[in-house]
Amino acid sequence: MPFSTPLALFALLVSATTAYPTPQDGPVFPINKGCGEVNVFYTGFPAFHPYVAAQGYNTTEVNTGLRKGAAILVKAGYNVRILFQGPDEPASTIGERMKGEHWDVTAQGMGLRGFGNGTATLRFEDNNYEFQRAAPQAPTVYNWGPPSFSETVIRRVPLLEDCAKMNKTGTLIAYEEVCDPSICTTTTVILDGDMDKLLEGIE
Repeated sequence: MPFSTPLALFALLVSATTAYPTPQDGPVFPINKGCGEVNVFYTGFPAFHPYVAAQGYNTTEVNTGLRKGAAILVKAGYNVRILFQGPDEPASTIGERMKGEHWDVTAQGMGLRGFGNGTATLRFEDNNYEFQRAAPQAPTVYNWGPPSFSETVIRRVPLLEDCAKMNKTGTLIAYEEVCDPSICTTTTVILDGDMDKLLEGIE
């Protein structure tokens, strides 16, 4: 049927272009960012959670790797918020900790993704769900073990400057392991951004 007026044709074209999401509607990696301009939210298992040892990891080495990885990210110019917890804690804690902040990148550790365990896989899915609800524009990256903790973010979101060389660091928003003492023998909780505490006993 021919269109009665040019206006009718225009209305049809507008409706067609707005009916489907455009690529800009999904997650987008930030670009052209400088020191202190990228906020990263990272989650995974606490280093001393039984699910970490069950995968054959040396939990002391994992603890060192995760804390050093967080420090590398901060020194490289990223603002970092860590929340490590197991499936024994509610996944909704992620959404609670993400409130009130704009997040550019979210990340999950290999322990969640690589453990051949139904409970861990369900938690992995729940974490992604919390990310999507709290920061739908933020892409999610995944490391392949503690040594790649920082690389997984840096390779995807390189900053414009060598922030470490220029001594223009980011901020440790928090490093928080949430785990009942009956489950985890040790936890690290740093809520005041103190980098010396983060590296205490592991350097």
